[in-house]
Amino acid sequence: MSSENLPPVISDREKYRCIRRELALRERNYPRWIAQNKMSAAQARHETAVMRAILQDYEHREQPVLFNQGSKTNERTTKIT
Repeated sequence: MSSENLPPVISDREKYRCIRRELALRERNYPRWIAQNKMSAAQARHETAVMRAILQDYEHREQPVLFNQGSKTNERTTKIT
């Protein structure tokens, strides 16, 4: 199998940054979606709470890896299949 056919490997650092971007996007857009009746306030609160919980999970584990203080060789990754 050539390297271009291998599934991408995604580090914890990349996932953490993505979670932060997604949470910011939700906080920015959900109020408008609620006002446009595209989403209920309860659903927005729940979805935002779930994303905050995921963010907290990442912030409480292996902080040197997430905050560029550790070695990349110790970084956990997820292979997408």
